[in-house]
Amino acid sequence: MFVQHRFKVLALSMVAAVASGGCKKQQAAAPTTSASTTMASSDDATALLNLTYTLKGKPAPEIKVTTLDGKPFALSDLKGKVVVLDFWATWCVPCVQAMPHLQEMSQRKALVDAGLVVLAVNLQEEPDRVRKFLDDKKLTFPVVIDDDKTKIAEAYRVEPVPVTVVIGRDGNIAEAVLGALPTDLEKIEQATAKALAAK
Repeated sequence: MFVQHRFKVLALSMVAAVASGGCKKQQAAAPTTSASTTMASSDDATALLNLTYTLKGKPAPEIKVTTLDGKPFALSDLKGKVVVLDFWATWCVPCVQAMPHLQEMSQRKALVDAGLVVLAVNLQEEPDRVRKFLDDKKLTFPVVIDDDKTKIAEAYRVEPVPVTVVIGRDGNIAEAVLGALPTDLEKIEQATAKALAAK
């Protein structure tokens, strides 16, 4: 069972989706292994989007954690590389839909050789649950679990998920993308390519 938090999730329809449509996790009286959702207003979604993007162009907050496989990770050690930082959860359908794309990016030789690092930040789920998910989906990029001590999502002002943050070689946030629609994934690709091209 994992800690329940009020993270809002961008809703994706199987046929069509709109950026203003979303759902949010509700507080439960006791932790459960599934998330109940209610539709959020378009004004709410717009406000959350604007909040997320206020960090664009600013220095990325430091991250010093231990990954799920026990390795130390410090964002400051990666200055000179491009970091794709993905905030996600297993209960978030759009997050899960974006995972194969992130996996492919993390394994693409041209990107890795150019200095790309992918890190996924899971939102407060139990480690065993996350490990099983990663094994089932055959995902190999490093993952950290955010909690009340690390507060990574808070530092990056992330409440909606999925949110993908692209950090440039200079350590500044080059782009932040909310969602996992094809157009959102293309924005991530474009921002990553632009950041890798910068010297």
